[in-house]
Amino acid sequence: KEAGNDADYRLYKENSPLLNITGAENLPDFSGYIKYSGKFETDKTSCVLNLGEVGQTARLCVNGIDMGIRVCEPYSWDISVALRRGENNVEIIAANTLVNRIKDRFSVFMPIPPSGVIGPVTLAEIK
Repeated sequence: KEAGNDADYRLYKENSPLLNITGAENLPDFSGYIKYSGKFETDKTSCVLNLGEVGQTARLCVNGIDMGIRVCEPYSWDISVALRRGENNVEIIAANTLVNRIKDRFSVFMPIPPSGVIGPVTLAEIK
């Protein structure tokens, strides 16, 4: 969902590995929100979900429960309150900044950070 565009999300990739959405081979001028959804199974009841590298912010929902937003590392949440034995649904909304779309004279000389969930995504049991 691009910044400044009221349209809903559009499908960009499906069942793909995690990637830098604003990498040269993808959408280098994209600024906005990137939605990820997936499922995982576990028999654990207390876990931490870590998204690894994220550019720049991430909101996590597990089984429809909003787990909150992270704006810097570590991009990890204790998801025990939302976790179910068996199948679990996950939704992540990552957001980047306008630096990708609005290039100024300083941006030409500065590296632009990656956008989206880069990973690796891990699930660890809390003991």
